[in-house]
Amino acid sequence: MSKQFLTHRCLIAPPDLADEFFANTVVYIARHDSEGAQGIIINRPTGIQVKELLNDLEIEADFVRPHEVLQGGPLRPEAGFVLHTGQPTWHASIAVGENLCITTSKDILDAIAHNEGVGSYQIALGYTSWGKNQLEDEMSRGDWLICDSDMDLIFNLPYDDRWDAAYKKIGIDRTWLSSEIGHA
Repeated sequence: MSKQFLTHRCLIAPPDLADEFFANTVVYIARHDSEGAQGIIINRPTGIQVKELLNDLEIEADFVRPHEVLQGGPLRPEAGFVLHTGQPTWHASIAVGENLCITTSKDILDAIAHNEGVGSYQIALGYTSWGKNQLEDEMSRGDWLICDSDMDLIFNLPYDDRWDAAYKKIGIDRTWLSSEIGHA
C-alpha cells in the first residue's frame, strides 16, 4: 500500500486541540512528502493590512484591495509567503497545485502593489512545518482532520468562516464533535 501525501489539501484543527497556537485553524499544505510537510495557516489574520505591510517595506501600494496579512505559522514569523493563483513566474515561485503557487521574492509584492499580474492572493508571515513522520503521528492521535482545498476556502471566504467551512466540506458539524469517549 502506498503512502498518501497531503500536498494541496487542508488540515482542520479539531475543536479540542490542546495547542493554543493551532486552535481553530485551517492549514493549507503546500508540501508533504516522505521528509515532512510545510503549510500556511489560512484563517488567522494578524490585524496588519496588506497596504500597511507594503508601505512598511517601502513599496508604494496605492492599488491594493483592503485585506489583512495572515499569521502563517510559528516558524520564521519575519518571513513573508505569498500564496497566489497563477503560474510560478516570479523569482522565488513554486507551483503547489493546479493554478496555485507560493512565492517568497519581493518582485511579487511590487506586482501586488501595482495590481499587475497577480490574481487572488494571501500574504502570510511565517509558516508551519513538520519533520519526517511528525504530521502522520499527529494525525494518528486525532490532532487533525483533512479536507480538499479550493479557491473559495483559500482566498474568498471571510477568515472567521474558513474553519466552519472546512468542516462543512467534509460533512461534519463541528459542534457535534467531542473528545470524550462515551460508554454504552
